[in-house]
Amino acid sequence: MTSALASGRSRFRFAARSAWSLAAATIVVCAVQPLAQAEEPTNAWDAAHANAAVTICLRSLGPPTAITQEALHRIEAELSASGFLVDQEEPGTTHACAPSDPNIKLSPSTAGIDIAASAGPGDDPVLQTVNARDPATTAELIAIRAVEGLRAAMMQALRRSPDGIETAPESVRRFTRQENDEPDEPEPRDPEPAAATAPSTAPDTATSTTAAGNPKRRGSAPRTDVLLTAGATASWEGADAGLSATLGVAWLLPPLALGIGLDGGIIPGSWNAQAGSVELRPFGITGTVAARLPCGRHWECQLGAGAGMRQFSISAVSTPTGGVTTTAHENHSSVLLMLETLVGYFPVQEWGLFARGQVGFLVDAPVLGLGNETLTWGRPSVGVTLGGAARF
Repeated sequence: MTSALASGRSRFRFAARSAWSLAAATIVVCAVQPLAQAEEPTNAWDAAHANAAVTICLRSLGPPTAITQEALHRIEAELSASGFLVDQEEPGTTHACAPSDPNIKLSPSTAGIDIAASAGPGDDPVLQTVNARDPATTAELIAIRAVEGLRAAMMQALRRSPDGIETAPESVRRFTRQENDEPDEPEPRDPEPAAATAPSTAPDTATSTTAAGNPKRRGSAPRTDVLLTAGATASWEGADAGLSATLGVAWLLPPLALGIGLDGGIIPGSWNAQAGSVELRPFGITGTVAARLPCGRHWECQLGAGAGMRQFSISAVSTPTGGVTTTAHENHSSVLLMLETLVGYFPVQEWGLFARGQVGFLVDAPVLGLGNETLTWGRPSVGVTLGGAARF
């Protein structure tokens, strides 16, 4: 009797517990369903980042090249180190990302490589273009521009969302620098993308990469190069050729080169006539505007026009037949108009060699006369310059 009573009490306790568990589960389900419906994403940003693990869609829309492939690997390494999942399409596949995924897309264009970074559907992408023909453009620079563009796009999306910063995943808050804490140390990964470090000489947009692959941005101003040239110019201006030393500086803007140059005669040009001889030693300053032409990664090619002032120191020796030898000195100045082309080769980033060809026309050309012979100097003026160049 006692054992039967104990058995009955055990069954009663088990049944009571089962009933209580079923009732509690029913209450929880009923309470959770309205809460889940209330927390359903209401905008594009919330829909794209409803999960803690954010996936970034990384795509190259044009034919794969060495520089874009390396840039994609660097971008994937940077985003993975920041806590994102990266969906990078393999070459030759047509797999599409989810419409709600933030994305980075690289595509070739006539101006170089276009970079588009978007935080998600309904957000305006951040657009950038890098000049792929510029020797200073590296895969590291492209990756930095792309990652910083995505950061800017996410920050814009956070500002547009009413509770964007509070509801965004931790990886997004840290990536957009909304968290005060430092990111956790990333897990060890393949060091190949970080090991293939390429030098960058862009002082305003270049960055240094840490062991974790996180870029340290120095600035966002457009890059401006300075090209220094020094050499010797062999010039022909109507008689015997002369030799001058030249020094030039040019500011290399992305489409144009704005330059200024100085030249001084070393060996004067000369004219020998039956009645004597004349030597002309030039000194001048010129300004030029040139279009920068695409001609290869290690090359600098320009085609332009210029104007300047040319000063001549003229020495004439008259030796008439049967007469007395006389010597005369005179100075003459004239405006110079010219066309020029420059080709430079840079085996290393900062140093190289260059050749420049010039065709000029003196507006007020000096007219030389010895006896019955006359010569108009500098119409035309042809010069070829060879020398060294430094680019900063």
